[in-house]
Amino acid sequence: MGVRASAGLEIRCDGSVDRIANANEKFLRERLGNRFAMADSRDGTFRVFVHELSRAAHLPINSFASIKSGRVIGGDAIVTGIAGHDLDDTWFSSQMAREAAGLAKDDSLRVRLEDARLAGESRPHFKKYPPDRWLMNGLAFKVVVVGESDRHQPGRAENHDVWLFGENSMEPYTMQISEFSLLETMEILSAADEEIFNGSVPRQFESAVMRLGIVTG
Repeated sequence: MGVRASAGLEIRCDGSVDRIANANEKFLRERLGNRFAMADSRDGTFRVFVHELSRAAHLPINSFASIKSGRVIGGDAIVTGIAGHDLDDTWFSSQMAREAAGLAKDDSLRVRLEDARLAGESRPHFKKYPPDRWLMNGLAFKVVVVGESDRHQPGRAENHDVWLFGENSMEPYTMQISEFSLLETMEILSAADEEIFNGSVPRQFESAVMRLGIVTG
């Protein structure tokens, strides 16, 4: 992605902040995943990096990062300068830290940002259910649930268990998706759900559609 190394600020959803001496690409990948997303602020003065799962999942609203950037941000974020410029010193001030903490406690703001996020989406997203499950209310499938498989081993090929529910089914259709990251698994399921809703059933989901009695098209 070619991220320029520079000082930055890590902004967490709970309103806490930490200065980062060297927000290089390696650091960003460690914190935010290999496919972290980035967006420039609307005024073009800084860049916001967000966790890769924000591409397919609803991470908790980051009120401070959202207000500062002019975009709805979910999950912890890292802010850096842009176009060869470092962040202004005011970003690292105690006043900025107090502002971040205050916005994180503003429940009405969080609700408005959540509503804005939902209004801007064209397809369902996953949401985390503790301790380790992700759930999506789909278009074709009533509910899609993803979790790490018992076969999952950190540092090796990832394996995820999937539970698919139909509108009138009490028992889920279960399957396993192997050798894909959590983000990739979510993207596979989201794309399949949309295709099935539009009348085209991917081969690997034909059995699930039949078993759950899902009407396509």
